[in-house]
Amino acid sequence: MCALGASRCPSSVITLIHSETRIVLVWDPSFNKPRWKLPGGGIEPTDLTVIDAAIRECHEETGINLFREEITLFSCQPHKSRASNLYRCIARVTEEKLDTRSEFGSEGTHLIKVKAFWIEEVLRKVHLLPQHRPLIEEMFPSGRAA
Repeated sequence: MCALGASRCPSSVITLIHSETRIVLVWDPSFNKPRWKLPGGGIEPTDLTVIDAAIRECHEETGINLFREEITLFSCQPHKSRASNLYRCIARVTEEKLDTRSEFGSEGTHLIKVKAFWIEEVLRKVHLLPQHRPLIEEMFPSGRAA
C-alpha cells in the first residue's frame, strides 16, 4: 500500500527546496527540450506518506537529506493527463544544508545535474519545466526571497 491507500501509486510529488537566497533544481535531459525542474517523482508503494516520498525523491535526485520538519505539503492538484495527483511540497533549509547537495543525482538509471540557483535568477533566466514554474511563482511572487 502507498500513501494513497492503493496497491499502485500513480501519483507523484515535486519539492521546492530553497534557502533564503537560492533554489535547488535538477537538469532533466529526458524531455524533447531538456530543461531544469524541481526534484520529484512517483510515489512508491513503500512510501508511507507523501512527505516520505518527497524525502526519498529529494535525496535520490539531489543528495540532500531532508527532515520531516523541513517539508510542508503545499498543495495537491489532479494531473491533467491521467487519473492521479501531483503533490507539491516546500522544503526550507539553511544555506549550509543547500551546500550539501551532490553535483549529480540519479533519476532511474540516468545521472542528472544538480544546481542551486539564486532565486532572482530562476524565474528570469532559467529554462524551467513549465509545470513547475507556478509553484516557484507562488512562493516568490516578486522574483526574490521575502
